Amino acid sequence: MPVRCKIPDGTFQRPGPWELRAELKHYLLRVHRLSPGDAVNAFDGTGHECLAELVSTPDGFALQPVSVPKKGLTGVPITICYGLPKGDKLDRVTRQLTELGIGHLLLMECDRSVAKIHGPRAEKKRERLRRIADEAARQSGRCDTLQISGPMSVRKAIESLNKTPCVVFDPTGVMGFKDLTWEGPVAAFVGPEGGFSQGELAILRDADAAIVSLGGLVLRTETAAPVAATLLLSKFGHF
Repeated sequence: MPVRCKIPDGTFQRPGPWELRAELKHYLLRVHRLSPGDAVNAFDGTGHECLAELVSTPDGFALQPVSVPKKGLTGVPITICYGLPKGDKLDRVTRQLTELGIGHLLLMECDRSVAKIHGPRAEKKRERLRRIADEAARQSGRCDTLQISGPMSVRKAIESLNKTPCVVFDPTGVMGFKDLTWEGPVAAFVGPEGGFSQGELAILRDADAAIVSLGGLVLRTETAAPVAATLLLSKFGHF
């Protein structure tokens, strides 16, 4: 199976050969030890892929397309609204949601979030998460990448969703997952360590969000997010 790699958006609109950026050159030549003539499956992060061949050029190395770009596997219109957790948990959740095929990760600074991200630091963190998502897309066979936005408050998150149906996974929920009946795009809210505050739950209820329990056991936040994503994907027929 050819090595998969992500190329910049818009590359497929230009004729080949496509020159390699330093990071991609290192990945193909050093990590995978490819040589001119080896096949590469290139994807652009917007849902398209094509078969290419590594070639040498006067300036170094490039990819020469050998097939017409086609539509590949992409994520589904499910948004996970996730309260910022401590440590490296967000890295793991980003990787898992990408592999599962979630379309959008919306980060929230909740009342009980220990981690706080503002200004230039927020963009730096998002850039790191985008790299993690790109790597997970490459590994999983996905041809787009996870959209990442935020962080923002719970109230701002609801406003940004523009009336998308919302479900909140919280131990206080009295509804069961089987009680959910709507279809189509959906947003799921998962709180940080300690869960959502009473004020945040009130905001979510006022927005007509369904408060759902994942069962009698209390899951860690980094477990709850991929579990919630998997349940929604299964309910809407994506598994």
